Amino acid sequence: MGHPATIRGGGMNNRGSWNVTIGLMLLMCSGALLATPVMSSGGWLLPAMITMVVLLAITQATRQFSDSRLLSVLVGLVVLGIASIVLAQPTGVLDVFGAVGRQVTGLVEQLPSDQPPLRETPATVFVVSLLCGLLALIADVLANVLRVPAAALIAVVPMVAVPIAVGLPAASWWYWLLFAALTVLYLYLSYRWLKQIEDDERSSRGHSVEGRGMGGFFGAISTGGVTVITALLIAMLAPGPTGLWWGANGANTSISTNRVNPIIDLGDDLRRDSPVEVLRYATSQTQGQLPYLSLVTLSAIGADTEWQPGEFVSDGPAVGSDLPLPSELGSAPDTVTVNTNVVMEQGVSAYLPHPASPLRLGAVEGEYGWNEETGDIRNLQDEALAQSFHVDSVLPRPSEDAILAATPPEGTDFAPYLELPNDPALEQIRATMDQVVDPGATPYQKALQLQAWFTEGAFDYSELAPVEGGYDGTGLEVITKFLEMRSGYCVHFSSAMAVMGRLLDIPTRIQVGFTPGTYTSVNDIGQPVYSVTTDNMHAWTEFWVDGYGWVPFETTPSSGIGETQVAQVEEGGEDAQQPEESVAPMPTESPQDGSSTPEPTEATPTPEPTDAAEDVSGSANGFAWTGTTIVAVVALGVLLILAVLAIAPRLLRTRVRKQREATVRGGAPDSAAIAWQELLDTAADLRLRLPRGRTTATLTRRLIALMGLEPDSGAAASLRRLGSALDAETFSDPEQPDRQPVSWDDVEIVQEGMVEHASDADVRRATWFPASIVSRWRK
Repeated sequence: MGHPATIRGGGMNNRGSWNVTIGLMLLMCSGALLATPVMSSGGWLLPAMITMVVLLAITQATRQFSDSRLLSVLVGLVVLGIASIVLAQPTGVLDVFGAVGRQVTGLVEQLPSDQPPLRETPATVFVVSLLCGLLALIADVLANVLRVPAAALIAVVPMVAVPIAVGLPAASWWYWLLFAALTVLYLYLSYRWLKQIEDDERSSRGHSVEGRGMGGFFGAISTGGVTVITALLIAMLAPGPTGLWWGANGANTSISTNRVNPIIDLGDDLRRDSPVEVLRYATSQTQGQLPYLSLVTLSAIGADTEWQPGEFVSDGPAVGSDLPLPSELGSAPDTVTVNTNVVMEQGVSAYLPHPASPLRLGAVEGEYGWNEETGDIRNLQDEALAQSFHVDSVLPRPSEDAILAATPPEGTDFAPYLELPNDPALEQIRATMDQVVDPGATPYQKALQLQAWFTEGAFDYSELAPVEGGYDGTGLEVITKFLEMRSGYCVHFSSAMAVMGRLLDIPTRIQVGFTPGTYTSVNDIGQPVYSVTTDNMHAWTEFWVDGYGWVPFETTPSSGIGETQVAQVEEGGEDAQQPEESVAPMPTESPQDGSSTPEPTEATPTPEPTDAAEDVSGSANGFAWTGTTIVAVVALGVLLILAVLAIAPRLLRTRVRKQREATVRGGAPDSAAIAWQELLDTAADLRLRLPRGRTTATLTRRLIALMGLEPDSGAAASLRRLGSALDAETFSDPEQPDRQPVSWDDVEIVQEGMVEHASDADVRRATWFPASIVSRWRK
């Protein structure tokens, strides 16, 4: 046997292997599935998989036609460059470099205000798809060019390692199962290819080659198993950023409020393929409107920026003592005090959700600070821990008359809440506002007029229209576009109202948090329990009203909010009747049980965990092409293609044999040649190596020897009759042909003798991968 280096240097071996390339395609695509936790949705998978598959197919085709490994690498780099242009989506030929630059710049601008799972934007899809293509090229070089296929598994390591490195939950278990199976398949195909190279070299030197059966299969299983188990162990043992063990219970509940600028991708949270439950809560409130749950306050907006939260400064610990009652609420005539018990999943937010102004916190795990100006409560280590806590809050509920009688505050204390950038877009916003409000009205009268304009039919609520229309955010240009299109979702309604309020000289800010959620049950002490999912993510505007403090001014239409009324729990505590109409929080009449100075209530026990909320996922308008659906369809398509490729050689070989049988039994003039060719193809399928360019008699003797037949056996006699008929048909006088009878039964007798001589592995190979049909595919 030749030295491995010599064997791998042969000219035909420069062509690589289609089997290995197809296995590599499947392996890289399964590796991409393991990286899905890194992104907020799965829409990037299709362009990434297409990039990898096309690149691998073109590089392998280049080797097939050019017989050059170096050229295939150069072509792969060219394909990667073309892919970068396609993924950048230029507007024209002259925009190629500009489009690529925009995508790179977009990613650089996104990363500082984002954290895993990253928002899926054109920039992230561009970069991730190119990185996947680069990894596929590296794997191809290792497998088909350098001929160390096992080392190509290195190219999958980043896909496994990145989610681990950023502390995200593992991909779905069936992604891991698929990856394990395809790793074994790829290693087995690679082993067979390397051994085929070795066998071809031995055969060319005159050495005999034994059938290898299923050789390499168990080695592939052991190697693949070690690879997958190692990756799983790393995944299980690597601690995440919060210091907790990998794979904490629950789904991936990380939401936008975990990031530097939470509002910038709140839309992505709302547009998740499947809503994720982030918390449950029980409330002491038994009537009226439920308050929203606040998380983080946004108070600043620049000319070219979104609404931003201010720097969080802790004015003291949030737990351990009562928080001061806001001075403006101390004498407010219309307020409500409510106790809320919250069970929150890990990864939701570093902020603690709470209704309105918090007065007292209890049973909170970890160290949290409280900002007196905003009322925000945040973990001082920025950890999004699981919690089961209770909070007492006071809610301002001014009547409409009280708001109409209010005047904007004077002095510099509220200057930060009146600041607006010097931008021409403000004049367009002011012009639109002036068309709606009464010129002679007071600022707060105008604010109520604007609220009615937004909520009473002039605008449509849509989470998709902003994306399709090319705008999604809260900047001034986006607000002008929103006012023009009259369609958007909560971030557009709240940001537009906040800017217009400041144009009226009223201090405003934006709150990001949750709407009340969905009623699910009643706890042991008779309180209604609500489930809050990512679908309840919300942003709303708050106006300063003297005597009440920050009061919600909801401008999002009720279709985008959901239910806000307290569930009417029957006395038995088992059922609830939802009110017929959904009303958004806005100024209401004074509550009947209001008091001038609310007293905090004693904290009630934390509710026992309830059953999971009803599944509210799915499309309201029927079937939707989600990222997961696309991946499933693509995977199914790939499996169907592979199934066709697997069965096609057998079907083609069977068809050829049937056609030859019909021709021979029909007594065609060239029946002997056709019958003999069938025997040669069968010998090739069963790996019975026959010398080329030899006479019929020589081939007959060689076949008898390979099959171990007795000279006077029936199979030997049939073989000699077929050979004699071929010679007579070939060399007789054309004008007086000496045709001997050709029987297809002789062909079948000889084929049965070949099968008896062959090993089980050779028979299986001849059945499913007949060399006479697919030999050129194996080069």
